[in-house]
Order: sequence, then C-alpha cells, then structure tokens
Amino acid sequence: MSIRIIKSGLLDTVQDQGRYGYQHLGINPNGAMDTVAMRMANALVGNDAGEAVLEMHWPAPVIQFEEDTCFAISGALVAAQINKAFDIPVNKTIFAKAGSRLSFEKKQKGARLYLAIQGGFQLTPWLHSNSTQMQVLYGGALLKTGDILSVKKKHVSPFNETKTANWHIQSPIDFSDKHIHFTIGKEWSLLDDTIQQLFLESDYQIDNNSNRMGYRLNGTTILLPEKVELVSTAVTRGTIQLLPNGQPLVLMADHQTTGGYPRIGHVISADIPKLAQLEPGGNIRFKEISIPEAHSRLHALNLHLKQMEIACKLRMQDVRSQISDLK
Repeated sequence: MSIRIIKSGLLDTVQDQGRYGYQHLGINPNGAMDTVAMRMANALVGNDAGEAVLEMHWPAPVIQFEEDTCFAISGALVAAQINKAFDIPVNKTIFAKAGSRLSFEKKQKGARLYLAIQGGFQLTPWLHSNSTQMQVLYGGALLKTGDILSVKKKHVSPFNETKTANWHIQSPIDFSDKHIHFTIGKEWSLLDDTIQQLFLESDYQIDNNSNRMGYRLNGTTILLPEKVELVSTAVTRGTIQLLPNGQPLVLMADHQTTGGYPRIGHVISADIPKLAQLEPGGNIRFKEISIPEAHSRLHALNLHLKQMEIACKLRMQDVRSQISDLK
C-alpha cells in the first residue's frame, strides 16, 4: 500500500514529534511545526499520537492513493477534493478508493496542513525519529513529483466509494486570540522597565523571510540600554531572541542548537501550534505569564488532545467492526 506524489507542493516533508536528545551534538530536533494538528490528523485515523505525517505548505501537492486508504487532513483550513469532484473536509476521517487523487484547490486560512494515513508510513528512522532533517536530508523525506511513500498496513474500506465519516473534531487552539504567551528569558533583565513595557505593548508582524527555522518579526525596535557580549548558549523551540537590529526572532522546529543573541523570552509550548499556523504578514502581541501558568496551559491542552484521541479510537473500532462484518 502506498501513496504517490503526482505533483509536489512548495515544501512537502515527513515529520513526527521531533528528534530530541541530540542537541548537544549539534543536531536540531525538527518535527512538525504544528504538533496539535499532527496529533489531530493521527487521532482521526486511529494512529498513535507521534506517528509520522506529511507536512504540506501552499501550494500543496496532488496525491494519488494507490490502494483503498483511510486518511485525514488537519491544520490549515483548505478546500480539498478527491478526483476534482468530491469535497474533502478537514478534521474528518476519509475513506478513499484505490486510484483516487487528492488535490487542494484553495487555501482559506493557516500556513500548513497535515496528512495522516491509517497505519502510518513505512520509513527508516534516523536517531529514533522519522522527521526530515532539512540541512542534510536525513530521516523522513523531502518529497518531489513522482515519489512514492509506502504505508505500513493495508487498509480495507467498508465502503464501495469515497466516503467521509459521520464524526469530526475541532482544534482546541483559539486562533482568534492574537496574543502569544511567553515566559521571561535569561536576558529579559537586561531590558529596563520602560523597554520591557514597550515590548509588551507592541504589535509585531511575521516577516516574509520566515521559515521552519525561525519567525522574524517586524515591529517596535527594542534595543538594550548597553551593548553586551554573550557567550553562545543553548536555545530551543520557542526561544525569543533579540537581533542586533532590535527586532525579535522566535525559533521554530528547525532551529539551531545554540545562539549568542539575548534570549528575552520563551513562547510557551501550548502557543507554538498557534504561532506555527500564522503566515507572513500575520500580527501578534506578546503576553507574559508565569511558568506555573504555562505548565497549566500545556497540561490542559494535552488532556484535551488525549480525550480526543480516545474518542477517535473508539469510533475507529466501530469502523473495524464494519470491515469484519464484510468478510
């Protein structure tokens, strides 16, 4: 069982939860930019939360399912179709017949979307992860036209034609809230009270020169009262660095492992998926919270996702029963 890339998109890569434990060797973690959307897509097809998915940007690819396939797409809101005739909704379980072609006709909102296949892709992990290491192309896959991705398990559809399931899920992320919450960083204290307040009251815009490594922001210039020389030290996803030009930079999934710019804050883990779905030109405002509150928000998010995953697995058990009845 496999899928074929009929026409590649702007950037189609295989990603999972990331490659952690190797940053001391200079190996960045990679992984899905929006881990919530990744988990939602996996939940809809009954996969484990960390199963590798296809991360896609706009323009998105055209994909052909070589055999009957159960799949789901999540993340950005898009108008998708099977065979240019059957509308495919996001955040729903889809059963497609062999030979069906999935295409994305229009993007409505969001920066990236995720495709999960029931059973997951057949891949060779690198350092315990199937995420694509973009710099050296280890692990995962950077897909191009004509590529074929094998799937671990053969799926038998209980339907004679393409169908959508009669259930759906909704993202727990509030995309209408443009605040990005953060905890203060090691060098936050280098900013005086006036500059700190200026940062908190300023609107920032995602720069066009932003990517999976980091989001450059344009807005109010934030300068240190005095120039300081810092030793390069560890950074992570969500670290807010202050560049020499006085503009912030938020590190994302493909971030470097160390950096020498002041770390004025860290975007909380629960807000990184929201940030990941913002496109160039999108506006944000930073809001400081405490570390205990950051932990509380992440706990609540994970609890919501776990409940969602359990509910979806129960639904998929019903589908398996239908398949068994047909044998």
